Amino acid sequence: MTKKLTTKKLLIIFAVMLAIVFLNKYINSNKGERTFRSELVNINEKAITSILIYARADNHKEVKLIRSNGKWTVKNDVLTADADTAAISNMLRTLNSMKPKRLAATDKSKWEAFEVNDSLGTRIKIIENDNTSLDIMIGKFTYQQQTRMTTTFVRLSNEDDVYAVDGILSMMFNQGINSWRNKILITGNKEDWTTLSFQYPADSSFRISKQNDMWM
Repeated sequence: MTKKLTTKKLLIIFAVMLAIVFLNKYINSNKGERTFRSELVNINEKAITSILIYARADNHKEVKLIRSNGKWTVKNDVLTADADTAAISNMLRTLNSMKPKRLAATDKSKWEAFEVNDSLGTRIKIIENDNTSLDIMIGKFTYQQQTRMTTTFVRLSNEDDVYAVDGILSMMFNQGINSWRNKILITGNKEDWTTLSFQYPADSSFRISKQNDMWM
């Protein structure tokens, strides 16, 4: 009788322990699903009215990209200029294609190490019709010599989690206002040009002309 009771108790204990193991795995599995995002960015490029950039390289001064009537303008506290639309389009494509490949950290104590805190990161805010559709911190990047893969660490500003994504995003986003200005001074088809005149101070000048497809 004692042997039967002992065996029965052992089976009950084993069943309880097995249930605990499966319950723990279930809880951890659900927790992982809640914390690990499959998508970080989901912006509607056509609805964007402004982009705010706080680059570490520019001492986190606000650079504002504003779209009005289909035209982009860039400004800060001292300058307003036409924006480089190609650079903006490239930035938005990069953001929309950003996918987390792993969860790098889950608490604030790791922010400084990955440079995703306020003092070390570059912050990007996307505004769609007065609503913030994205607020993200771009941190440091690493390069793996063996795999030749680059990784950038990012964090959504209202969350603690730090994610690893592909690419060297800091090189694109950690820039001052000059990187977003339209740098084209002259427009037109150079094949149609026939004369160029140059005027300098102190009455110094010269002119070149195209004659028979040769510049003279």
